[in-house]
Amino acid sequence: MFRMTILFALLGLAAGNLPVNQEVLSNPQELLALYSKYQRTFPRPDAPLAERRFRLKLFKNAARFVVRQNAEKEWRSALNQFSDMTEEEARAYEGVNMTSLPDLQHAPQHDKKLSADFQYPSQKLWLDSTMEPLDQGNCGSCWIFGSLSTLEGRYHQLSGKLKRFSVQQMLDCVFAWRQDKGCGGGANYCTYSYLKQGHPLVRAADYPAYQAKENECRQDRYADALISAKVKGWIYTHPTEEGLLVALSQGPTAVSFETTAAFRAYSGGVIRDDSCLGKMTTHAVAAVGYTPAYILIKNSWGTGWGEHGFVKFGRHHHGCLLFTKPIYPVLEETGVRDGQSGERPTGYSPREEVPLPQPVCKDEYPSWWCNSSACSNSEKANDCRKTCKRCSFDKDTCPRGENMCRDATCSAGC
Repeated sequence: MFRMTILFALLGLAAGNLPVNQEVLSNPQELLALYSKYQRTFPRPDAPLAERRFRLKLFKNAARFVVRQNAEKEWRSALNQFSDMTEEEARAYEGVNMTSLPDLQHAPQHDKKLSADFQYPSQKLWLDSTMEPLDQGNCGSCWIFGSLSTLEGRYHQLSGKLKRFSVQQMLDCVFAWRQDKGCGGGANYCTYSYLKQGHPLVRAADYPAYQAKENECRQDRYADALISAKVKGWIYTHPTEEGLLVALSQGPTAVSFETTAAFRAYSGGVIRDDSCLGKMTTHAVAAVGYTPAYILIKNSWGTGWGEHGFVKFGRHHHGCLLFTKPIYPVLEETGVRDGQSGERPTGYSPREEVPLPQPVCKDEYPSWWCNSSACSNSEKANDCRKTCKRCSFDKDTCPRGENMCRDATCSAGC
């Protein structure tokens, strides 16, 4: 069901998080008053009495969950647009889908190595190259928002012009051959693959506005906004925290991870979510910086969600598969100056967070158990995390004899 939050986002309005505490939870009248406020904030079309009662039940369950999370976790949680949705409805606001896609994610697209022993800074934020978050609505288009936010930032670094590119164009055109087109989901590389083929990328102000649903591909009616550089490929980083940091030290980077109820209820602070199953990524976003305490992520659920639309993933943590497939586009300069006007970056300014001590990557058993053959056994490998390089936060994560290169991949000859 299409929610009004997407309209708020496109109009520059934030629906906002709603706090709840144990006192409100224990008072039926106050809880109903809070639900009335929630309905005004996140309105739904008129529905039969049975559905209204069902939504109220979901809301009460969400309120209990938020109160419990705030009592047990170090990050903050609140009621938001997902608090009266079923799990299936909430999943419609994601969109990583590797099925029915061309098998391009494993194809080598760019093999240039830069330099070994690349030293990256302890902190880097790209908020001056990042635009305000928008809301994808109940369309599986997160892969477009994440990949385009990354491209916007990297194009800004190269050209000096920060421009919002059209999500609706990618939604209409990348999978024009598919019945559900872009709302059926995709992956970050799909955007870069499409642009590498020579298709134009239209500015959002020129193309018809985002509607959270597919339409006819109309890109040939508008000018290409990629003036100073073109997409010539993409690079998947080494799948570890260090691989992501090396890429992030040079520009925004597209990532994906597994969402949970805890993540959807996030409203602030540094999240270290251990409720994920760790089997597959479900949501694509843009990483736009890091500090010693967190990796900063720009989401696509509007500025009313999280911290003005952003979320802080704790460092030295698995991040629910956050390091599985970080990717960034390779841009080639055209030599043409971009004379178009630039746009404003986000006004978000994250507050400082205290970093936790870095954990030690170690084996749980001695070397006679944690030998080379242990890594082929999934149970043993979990006991031998150092030997089997299962610690995504460890700096010694490249295979033996290889180095972390400046392009965030591992190689013996950077």
